[in-house]
Amino acid sequence: MVFCFRITNADIQAFRIANPKGQRIVNVAVTLIHQVDSAMGKYIKVLQDNFAKNGGLREKMTKIRKETRSGGDGGL
Repeated sequence: MVFCFRITNADIQAFRIANPKGQRIVNVAVTLIHQVDSAMGKYIKVLQDNFAKNGGLREKMTKIRKETRSGGDGGL
């Protein structure tokens, strides 16, 4: 899920007033980086499992070609 929003000058000023050292912005950035890292790790794991289970494109193409030559339907 992707969230898109526009940060205005008023938003930046509110951050500066609430926390002049910018810790809040840094904390939000670190949190977002951690969330993206976690999501990407899970996605890579799913891709690895799928590849180990189903093989890659070359294996699928070879299987279809062999089925077609032996009289199977050979459909995707």
